[in-house]
Amino acid sequence: MISRSSRAALRHLVGSTLVFGLGGGALSCKHPEDHGHRTVPLASASVDAPAPSEPAPAPPPEVARHADAQEADPVEDPGPPVPAAEVRRTTLHRLAEDRALGPHEAALKEHFGNPISFPLAVQSGALPGGGRALLFQRDGKDHNPFILVHDAAGQSLWTKERPLAGIVPGVSEMVLVPTAKGDVLLSWYDPPTKIVAARHWDARGSILVDFPLVHADTCAALSGVHWPSRGFVVAAATAGAARVQLLTDAGTLAFAGEDGVALPWTSRADAPISIAVDAGKAVTFFQAGNAGAERPGAPPDHLLAARFDARGKALWAKPLVVGPVPGAAGDRVVLTAGNDGNVAIPRLGVTVTPGGSVISLGGKRR
Repeated sequence: MISRSSRAALRHLVGSTLVFGLGGGALSCKHPEDHGHRTVPLASASVDAPAPSEPAPAPPPEVARHADAQEADPVEDPGPPVPAAEVRRTTLHRLAEDRALGPHEAALKEHFGNPISFPLAVQSGALPGGGRALLFQRDGKDHNPFILVHDAAGQSLWTKERPLAGIVPGVSEMVLVPTAKGDVLLSWYDPPTKIVAARHWDARGSILVDFPLVHADTCAALSGVHWPSRGFVVAAATAGAARVQLLTDAGTLAFAGEDGVALPWTSRADAPISIAVDAGKAVTFFQAGNAGAERPGAPPDHLLAARFDARGKALWAKPLVVGPVPGAAGDRVVLTAGNDGNVAIPRLGVTVTPGGSVISLGGKRR
């Protein structure tokens, strides 16, 4: 069952819009703009809780919609799946920098004002069939987030003018996580409750559910990626040790319940985590930090890596020292992940293997 602290924290996040079921670890959500309740499986907060004896029931056929969700045509064959990767992050100084945004100028002006007050922070991820999901945020305390999902032709499929509708103001970090199925998850950090949470929409923009993911005392950056056939991986950069979590496709928290798993090094609090997943086998995390007693010979503020299975079990005995931090410690490390488990880091000129070796792109082991 969900701990009392998580129940209280989520009630703070969404006021009276969440009703917790008493059995089966279910969470019934009624968002301010929904027309009814949905009951979905939610993870047990206890690491030792037994696995359910039967699979979770299929969701009801009718899904409540937010009032700001645009009607979309029936979803067509999405074609081949898109690779699993984190969103691309850019800063937009004018719409002409992204020509695909031309058809959406009116919607962006309506949301951010006319003229638009640039710059805007943009997160962009690929969707099946050549479409994109985008999160726009304004600088400053009020991020005023806006989500746009469009198809390969640039036509809007749905938008969210208030993606955090019903959430108590004060959200800091956010990350958008599109999936190969076309649905979209938004994760955020709520400083008052010290919870990383998430909201999930399907491919038509219908809201599915909110989830508490992991406790974090602080959070300077969030990262996330969808792990095909597994679920959503979210990582919070915090002081001390970064926290990571896997929200499975079945709606359970696979990494030690609401506590998540701590990366095995002393993190730089301002250093984002980069995530690589491969073929449903394992997930590898990269961050600037100090391995300390785990690797006493490792210089501080080097790029470190750790690899876990789908239950949050470490697959390497110690953190891997990849090399000097490529750029500023607060920069995100750009990765190229293969389904074979090899992860290339072009700025360092190396590949990290599934076995925990660092090999130069020329093939020489370091």
